[in-house]
Amino acid sequence: MGKNLQEAIGSIRELSKENQRLRDLANQKEIETKELQEKLKELEKNNKISDKIAKIVINTENTVVPTTDLKKKLEQYISIIDHSIEALKNK
Repeated sequence: MGKNLQEAIGSIRELSKENQRLRDLANQKEIETKELQEKLKELEKNNKISDKIAKIVINTENTVVPTTDLKKKLEQYISIIDHSIEALKNK
């Protein structure tokens, strides 16, 4: 009977350790999920900005603004946005 009790206590301790490990893992995954959600919000925000830039370019097609300068600026903005997106993905 004493041997069975010791085995049961040993099993309980092992299960308790496993339970704690799983709780820690769940907490870590929850933190990672929150970080990814924040990155997703930032990417969505950058995407909306990109859409606004495209709308501005479309709206200026009928004006006398030199299109080459505008295209260069737009390419710079797109490059900066792409770089920002890559930086966020790599964090």
